[in-house]
Amino acid sequence: MSRPTEGTIGTRVREARERSGRPQRTIATSMTMLGHKWIQDTMTRVENGKRPLRLSEAVTLADILGVSLESLYRDQPTTAKDTAAIRELLGLQTEIAKRIRELS
Repeated sequence: MSRPTEGTIGTRVREARERSGRPQRTIATSMTMLGHKWIQDTMTRVENGKRPLRLSEAVTLADILGVSLESLYRDQPTTAKDTAAIRELLGLQTEIAKRIRELS
């Protein structure tokens, strides 16, 4: 297996984000909330292959996007059932974050 380039990884990150239906800014905010100092420009640079991902960032990002870390580095088909489950989980994540903010 050949190693993917930053461009390939960025494309996979963008595709996963688009499947999740969430904008770059939302993902960047989630990354910051989980300990990584990201802004929307960081997300843009990663997706365009202009900025490599650190391993710790890739683990967090895959979790946020509801994909496996491996899927960012290897081709894996995504089924419609997977996509629906990811969207449902992301909706729940958004609701949980909203309720946490209300309680704070």
